[in-house]
Amino acid sequence: MQRRLSYIKHIVLLLGMITVISLLAFTLERSEINDITTIKIKGNKYLDSQQYLKFANLERITEENNLNINLIQDRLEKHPYVKNADVIILERGIVEVTIKEKNIEALLFSSDKQFLITSSGEVLPSLAATKNINFPIIIDKKGIDIKIFNRINNKHSLSTALRIISAAEVYDKELCENISEINVNKNESLTLNITGIPFPVYLGKNNEIAKTVYLSRVLKHLNKNNISKYLSYIDLRFDDLVYLGFKEKLSQEKERI
Repeated sequence: MQRRLSYIKHIVLLLGMITVISLLAFTLERSEINDITTIKIKGNKYLDSQQYLKFANLERITEENNLNINLIQDRLEKHPYVKNADVIILERGIVEVTIKEKNIEALLFSSDKQFLITSSGEVLPSLAATKNINFPIIIDKKGIDIKIFNRINNKHSLSTALRIISAAEVYDKELCENISEINVNKNESLTLNITGIPFPVYLGKNNEIAKTVYLSRVLKHLNKNNISKYLSYIDLRFDDLVYLGFKEKLSQEKERI
């Protein structure tokens, strides 16, 4: 009899513990849903936190009845700049979101429209409030039909321009930072403008990675020997050859000598 009573007590105690745990779980769940009062965003570079919250309709979170961390994550990850968002509860009522933005490589002007291009070739809208957009500018003079959220991998001239930026970023970060403009000409050849170099660089159409590496070496040599100020262009359109165009005034002076 005593053993039976002890067994019953254990069963009652176990049921009581299960009930308490269930109540706690329910309380925590209800707390997560109803008591979120603050959302903190970090990791953002291209837009202010308020801009992300506005896009995700999270500016007035206390007015929402069914808000939870999964819903917050889903809304923020729909933003065109966001690759993913990690959401955690810091403490009661406070949620922290770590945003990882897409890797934007260039600003694209095409057919009087402005876009952003990621390292994977994805076309994004260029939003007015965007900050830190000191990217190389690609100017598409061909007027290729560009659609938001598509990739430009099948657009040869634009993808070639992106590969130039990527190659410069890997091989010579200073060159990458100084590429101010890449013009995609109507014949699909490329012309570069570089900050601090008052003349164009003609790259042509093919072997863009090798030419970017060679351009880096040429520019370092020219700067080291203080030759850049005498040039009117650098021509790398021909494989394994570089042509330097000297200013007409300098040529005339050499002839007189």
